[in-house]
Amino acid sequence: MPGVSGPSRWCIRRRIRCGRDRRVDFRAVCFPSVIGAARGGGGTTAYSTLMIQDPLRKRNYVAYVAAGTRLDILYVKDAIKALTLVHDADPASLVADVDGVTVTRRVYNIAGIRSAGQAATAAEIQAAVSHVQPDAGQITFEPNPGLVNIVHTCGILDDTVARQQLKWKGDYPDLITAATDFQQEIKAYPDRIQALELSG
Repeated sequence: MPGVSGPSRWCIRRRIRCGRDRRVDFRAVCFPSVIGAARGGGGTTAYSTLMIQDPLRKRNYVAYVAAGTRLDILYVKDAIKALTLVHDADPASLVADVDGVTVTRRVYNIAGIRSAGQAATAAEIQAAVSHVQPDAGQITFEPNPGLVNIVHTCGILDDTVARQQLKWKGDYPDLITAATDFQQEIKAYPDRIQALELSG
């Protein structure tokens, strides 16, 4: 389950076991890598945030993946929107007819930003940063084979069901839109990133 933490996996398995208990209104989402301002350096996919965050602050960043590495990424504000949508959904909308069988779905994939129908590459993230802020810090690539291999295991999510059943649609569907808002967040809340640096 790409983007699902250990505790979340446990909860989903518990939901499967107690699925017949109608008293439990269980709902969950499976996210790709979530990007947004004020993220620290932990996690294998942190580069997808840091190669936006650092250059927009006019700091150079060395990415540990190849320029052509693809990663499913979702802007944090769309992640919040998806969580709210699933939380607030009418229970009737969670029911679908699948081959004549009534199925109640409780877990939804939420896919990330797409570029020509595919997950974004690191080079495309780099290009979006340069577009939004031409004087941004420099981004270079020094691939770490071990980390690149882990990134390749993250997978690409398909959120067709969420789009059909819940009418899900993100507000930040492309890199330029996401990077532009990211830049505004950095300018509006510089203290958040500074606090991370001081605590790290």
